[in-house]
Amino acid sequence: MIINPWWDDHELPADFAAMTDIIRSAAAAANIALLDTEEPLSRRTELISGDGAVADEAGHRVLADAVIAAMDSVLATS
Repeated sequence: MIINPWWDDHELPADFAAMTDIIRSAAAAANIALLDTEEPLSRRTELISGDGAVADEAGHRVLADAVIAAMDSVLATS
C-alpha cells in the first residue's frame, strides 16, 4: 500500500493534484493499493507544530485515523 501525498496547513501548490495523479498512476501500474487519505491537515493550523511544517501530537492522531480509514476502505473492496 502507498499513501497519497500530504500537505501541511499552507496552501496547496498548483501542481499538487498532478503529483498525486502521478503517484496514483504509479501505484496502479505496480498493482499497489493507494490509500487516499485526502488532505487531513490542510488548512488545520491547530494540528501543526510551532515550526509550521510538522504535525503535532493531535495532527499525528488525525493522520493515523485517516490512514486507518483508507486501509479499511481498501480492504473492504478487495
